[in-house]
Amino acid sequence: MLRVLIAEDEEIIRKALALLAGSFAGITVVGEAKNGREAITLAGELTPDVILMDLLMPVLDGVAATREIKKANSSIKVIALTALGGGREISDGLAAGLDGYVLKKAPPEELRIAIETTAAGGRHIGGEVAEAIARAFRDLSSGVPPGGKAVSPREAEVLELLSQGCRAKEIATRLGISVRTVEKHRDSLRRKYGAETIAELVAAYVKEQLGGGETPPR
Repeated sequence: MLRVLIAEDEEIIRKALALLAGSFAGITVVGEAKNGREAITLAGELTPDVILMDLLMPVLDGVAATREIKKANSSIKVIALTALGGGREISDGLAAGLDGYVLKKAPPEELRIAIETTAAGGRHIGGEVAEAIARAFRDLSSGVPPGGKAVSPREAEVLELLSQGCRAKEIATRLGISVRTVEKHRDSLRRKYGAETIAELVAAYVKEQLGGGETPPR
C-alpha cells in the first residue's frame, strides 16, 4: 500500500482529497495537515510515501515545507496540488524538490497516476503546467533565443529529458548518444545556469522561459 499524506489548509478540500486518494486501489491516507508546518511534523512522524501538498497555505507555504521535508528525507515524494501559478511558483517548487505538479481542476485519474508515478521514482507534471514547459522547450529547440543563454538544440533536448526525471543512461539511449556526452551537456548546462543540482537547473530554465509573474489567487 502506498501511504499518502494530505497537506491542504481548506478543510472541505482536504477531506475531499483524503476520500478521493483513499478510494484508489493500493493507496491509503495516513494523515492530514492544514499548513506547511504541520506537514513537516507529520512527514517526520508518519514517513509517508507521497505527500499531496497545497502550495498556498498559512504558517508555512508548500514550497518552503517541501524544501524542509526533502532536506530531512529525500525519499518522500511531494506532489503540488494547486491552481496554475506564475513561472516563479512553478520554478521555485521544482527547485525545492517537487516530484509532481497536478492542477486542482485535473480529473481524479490524473491524481492517481501522479501518486503512483512519483512513488515509483518518476516525475509527473500535468495539465497546463506540462504544456507551458513543453512549449518553452519546443521554442528553444526551434531556435527561439532562450533569454540570452547560448543553449544548443541538443542541450535543449537533454534539458527537456532531465526535466522529466530521466537519468543520464536513459537520455543517452533515447537520443542515441553516449552517457559521457549526456554528462558533458548536463555539466555545460549547469555552468550556464549557475546551478549546482539538476533540480536547480530545471527550475532556473523554467523560470526563465515562463517568466516570474505574480501568482494569481487560488
